[in-house]
Amino acid sequence: MPDDLRPIRGIMATDNVWLERLLIAAAVILVIAAAYFAYRAYRKWKSGKTASVALIPPQVRAEKDMEALLKEGLFEKGLHKEYYFRFTEIIKRYVGEVRHIPALECTTEEMARLVKDEDRPIIEILKSADLVKFADQPSDSARKQDEVSAFLAYIDVTSIVPASEEDGGTGAKSA
Repeated sequence: MPDDLRPIRGIMATDNVWLERLLIAAAVILVIAAAYFAYRAYRKWKSGKTASVALIPPQVRAEKDMEALLKEGLFEKGLHKEYYFRFTEIIKRYVGEVRHIPALECTTEEMARLVKDEDRPIIEILKSADLVKFADQPSDSARKQDEVSAFLAYIDVTSIVPASEEDGGTGAKSA
């Protein structure tokens, strides 16, 4: 019987340290998941609020922006560069929305390669505006008025109208 005896060992812990660490890790993962889903819900809720802004037709937004720009009187105050920066932004936003191109992110030359032939008058306005913005070319009120009139005429030609008004319900005057 003395051969069956083994040496005495120290007291062994009965708690499992790994179980405690596993519970902490699970709690951290749950907090991260809750934060992620809360963020997604916030983004979805926020995008629902801005959807009404996107429902404004491009031609209406462009005409309102032009009206606001002209009311500010930047050109008349001698702030020609500022006027033309805002003017070209309105043009590019409109063309981008109507032609489905990233016009705001394009230079005039890049935009010229993306638009249709019927958009060439707008490209000429943008080139002329670039000379004022970047080459300090002088501008006068007659030229400004001609460019505004040309842009508003372009809007009339390319605008999207409600389906009930023209083209027997197709929804587009010309595009």
